[in-house]
Amino acid sequence: MKIIPIILLTLFSLNTFAADTDNEKINSQHQIIENAISQIDNNLSADNFEKVIKKKYHATYYFLENLSQKQKKEVYEYYKNESDFSVIRHKIFDLFFGIS
Repeated sequence: MKIIPIILLTLFSLNTFAADTDNEKINSQHQIIENAISQIDNNLSADNFEKVIKKKYHATYYFLENLSQKQKKEVYEYYKNESDFSVIRHKIFDLFFGIS
């Protein structure tokens, strides 16, 4: 009767391994998607830049639209040299909260 617990333990271990492997695949796919989404063409006009932010990044747009015109221009100038949106988003937050 000791065979049944061993079989159950083996099946559980295999299932856990399969779940871990599936989670790694899913996380990898999410990272690929996030990387693709987090890139913004840095040749947009200031108006189109804001439209892209509004359409793709609603929460970030809230902070952007509440910046002064001078700060918005600063974000736009920063964006022209930086295509990684996570970095641009941090710049917007920094300006909004008065960090930079």
